Amino acid sequence: MNIDTETIKPYDQEDLSKLIRFRDEIEKKGLVGCGIPLEWILAYKGIPAYSLEKNLYVVGSAGTIRGYVHVLAEENIDRCVVSYLVHPADRTDRLVKRLLDRSFRRTEELNLVLVHIFTSDENLLEKNLLCMMDFKPIRRFYELNLDLQKARLPNTNHVLFSCRTFKRGEEAALTRIQNLSFMDTWGFNPNTVEEITYRTKLQGCLPEGIVISWDGDRPVAYCWTKINLGRDDRKDRRSGSIHMLGVDPDYRGRGLAKQVFVAGLRYLIRRGINITQISVDSENEAALTLYKSAGFEIGETTLWLEKKIEG
Repeated sequence: MNIDTETIKPYDQEDLSKLIRFRDEIEKKGLVGCGIPLEWILAYKGIPAYSLEKNLYVVGSAGTIRGYVHVLAEENIDRCVVSYLVHPADRTDRLVKRLLDRSFRRTEELNLVLVHIFTSDENLLEKNLLCMMDFKPIRRFYELNLDLQKARLPNTNHVLFSCRTFKRGEEAALTRIQNLSFMDTWGFNPNTVEEITYRTKLQGCLPEGIVISWDGDRPVAYCWTKINLGRDDRKDRRSGSIHMLGVDPDYRGRGLAKQVFVAGLRYLIRRGINITQISVDSENEAALTLYKSAGFEIGETTLWLEKKIEG
């Protein structure tokens, strides 16, 4: 099947079942696209004020989807994060370029000029193509892994702040601590209360999997864990992740990161999770030191690339 010349069209509701079949097929083959996983993209359809129909484009033939490109606009930091995947049986440089060109036009429609894409640092095929299209490497993140049976949990008895699980009705407090914690962090796009509320209700997220440290009624640190609900449900391979972890800048250096980190790991252990992951900026030495102290080891490296769209 040659879909090089097939029309790239906006996603609509009739495409959902075809896109889910495409997702299931690529998962069985162990394929990963560039950027945000398709599973997460499909979850975006419930985010307030977000339109999947305006930001997801698909290509296919004979009633099937064989590839897509997605544009996530982050106006607060003047960029779009682009994600794409084409089935390897249909992948050509020409088709990938056509999909990316569509994402560039969408970026221009949004009056934004920066396009960011991330991929595995070992994905030479996509890295070379993106560099040919004037993308420049700008940042690296480490994907760390830990077998929780081998975890070395630091002692946090000396930390004086109270730490407890998140409760419904505290979404504004969670939004505040997340935005404060990451306001000076590369690539962070501030969240609204509505977005955070929605994300706390996604599959794999439970209130007891989010822990917050408090100074009175002020949230000062948090750890947000997720349980991965993939197709592999073997008891010895149940996995989770530290999705987000941050500390109010006014409270750094007091052991709070360690406190919420340990609380998050203990939650995952109680839930029977065997393997956990966390993603960290390669330039964040403090975070790397903390995670390695618990036994995390560097696995893959993710490379972020940037292209400036000239209007």
